[in-house]
Parts: sequence; structure tokens; C-alpha cells
Amino acid sequence: MNVFPMATPQSLFSNVLTHRFRLRPLTTSGGGVAYGTAEHTIDVTFSDVSEGSTAQKAHIVTSAGREASFVSGKPFEDDGMRVFAGLVSDPFFMDVEAAIRTDLSGKLSFDTAVNTVHFRDVLSIVVELPFAPIVQQFDGATLVAAISENVVTRRGKPIRLERLGRPEIKNVLMANPTRDQRAKGIELRDLYNREDVFALSPCTAPFTSLVSMLTSPSSTRWTATRLGRSDQTGATRCAIYSSTTIWSLISHAHSRPEDSSRSSAR
Repeated sequence: MNVFPMATPQSLFSNVLTHRFRLRPLTTSGGGVAYGTAEHTIDVTFSDVSEGSTAQKAHIVTSAGREASFVSGKPFEDDGMRVFAGLVSDPFFMDVEAAIRTDLSGKLSFDTAVNTVHFRDVLSIVVELPFAPIVQQFDGATLVAAISENVVTRRGKPIRLERLGRPEIKNVLMANPTRDQRAKGIELRDLYNREDVFALSPCTAPFTSLVSMLTSPSSTRWTATRLGRSDQTGATRCAIYSSTTIWSLISHAHSRPEDSSRSSAR
């Protein structure tokens, strides 16, 4: 899980968020993918720091009952569990200016090949656990969905601040409200964040076609753009592309907490 882009050695993990990994077994049938009800969770939290220090005490808890404390910036290992939380080189590549040109013009404009985040760092959380007990919990299933999200508890209830798959997918596809009149005045990214990826809410049903990567007009437009088309008639190809995007959201999730004073990421 990556948080806090353009981080520095003085950057801190949020001490109010729970950085959560969620795993569920998947089954395939007829070209579709379904998730099971069993879930394995890994929660990582951080304390505040004393003045003049950047080392944070961290705590990790799993749904299987494993629990440990460690310090940010230092690798930690205990009985097969390995954890690291700290500053690393940002592996993300994105030509931000080219993405903006493409969005504004409706024509593929990635002709500069400039890595906007070159030489930048990010705060990252990496957790490694023995896989056998998780497979046993999932009745032998080895195809597993792994997502990450950032939540904060208010009035005893968890509030999801951010969930994300491929870096910047949500911002690229949903940030521009001009792509569909139904999105006027609506922050689709907030609706997207509210949704539990394993349990979509009926409360947002009127906007499902907008929020869903599989059917949203945003995906249609961007797919048409990738195909060198300015119209929105590439729906079939869009569905294929978007299915790939959804799969990436399921299996390669990153998160973006919105606590701007501490953690903000893709």
C-alpha cells in the first residue's frame, strides 16, 4: 500500500487512519469471477511522534489473531511475518501533462514520455505473511482478491476515506464531470470511495453506471480515445478494457487517504 506521494524523510503516516488490507477467495465460472464471504484482514496503525522525531511506533493486527508492534523505517520480522513501513522510491510512472492534454483534447496525446514523478518518493506499507493458513481459511482456494483501503472510525462506525486499484485510475476516469451530464455537480470519486468493493450499496444504485468502471461513459470515452476515436461508439471494446481495469482494482489495490496533513496518495 502506497500513501503520501512526493514524501520526504520528514513525512509521517496518518495516526488517525487504519491502513487495511483485505483478502477474499475468488472462484471463476463461465468467464466470470465471484468472491467468497470468508475474509482475512490486516490492519496497520501508527502513533503520533514526539517533537523532533520522525520514527513512528506502528501496530499490526490480523484477523487470525497475529499482533505485533514495530517502528517505521525499519524492517520487522516475527515468526514468518515480515513488515516494512517507511520511505521508498516511488515506482509509479505517469506523464501527467500528457494525460491532461489527452483529457482536454479527446485525442491520444502521450507523445512526450516524461515521467512526472521521476526521483520522487512515497510512504509505503509492505506486509508478508505465511500463505498456507490463509489458504486453509479459504478452504484451499489459491486465487485471492487483495485490496487495500484507509478507514477512520467516527461515532463507532468505520468511514472509508479511500480505496484504489491502479494508480490514478480513479482520478483519470472520474475527475472530469463534463464527460456525462448525469455527473454534473456530483463528485463521483467520493461515491466510489464509499463503496465496499465486496458489497456494493443499494444507496448509490442511481449512479452505478457512472461509478462502475465496466459501464461508465468515462471508460467509453477513454477507450475510444485510446483507439484514436473521438466518438463514444466503442462500447464493446470498452467493456473488455474495463474488465481488465476491474481485475486490476481487485488484485493490485493501492490507497489514497485524504488526511492532507499527513497521508495523501494515489
